[in-house]
Amino acid sequence: MNDLSQSQEPTISGFTYIPQFLSYDEAANHLRWINTRPTDEWKTDLSRRVIHYGWQYDYQSRQISSDLYLGPLPDIFSKLAMRLFSETGMFLEVPNQVIVNEYEPGQGIAMHTDHPEFGPTVAMVSLGDSWSMDFLHERTGDKQSKLLEVGSALVLGDEARLEWRHGIPKRKSEPGGRKRDTRVSLTFRTVHPQ
Repeated sequence: MNDLSQSQEPTISGFTYIPQFLSYDEAANHLRWINTRPTDEWKTDLSRRVIHYGWQYDYQSRQISSDLYLGPLPDIFSKLAMRLFSETGMFLEVPNQVIVNEYEPGQGIAMHTDHPEFGPTVAMVSLGDSWSMDFLHERTGDKQSKLLEVGSALVLGDEARLEWRHGIPKRKSEPGGRKRDTRVSLTFRTVHPQ
């Protein structure tokens, strides 16, 4: 598996990694805001805690419908969505959905491709701790890995969005032995309900 360290260029078309998209203070402020969310906002249907903003995704039906609209994004995420739109140049419009995923050591997420309903571009902003994400090409089986550092943004478009699955292995340590701490991922997507 290829390790895409900071000094290497990704070999995946449409894969854009932006280290320090958020400064240390900005990342800490976002994490602090998330950590003050009431317990009843968190969903625990999955193996990790999740909060949806903008639109609720129904994990059972794998759909979003107009009755699952939760209201506008909170200001803290609306500003970040606008930054992703204006600074990356990869979104066709400002993202209108955010999913907050909290990963404790030993947790992860299976290899997947975000549902096509979420538009041509998906972005992830990492908070809390730096964890590796794996990538698998659907057709060729090519595998790559990238450490997603705190404050970084990973934007997936084109081939990276449509032809590569991504996931986080369930483990308590990173390759090399560093123990994992809690990671929070902010996933920004565009929703047009059916």
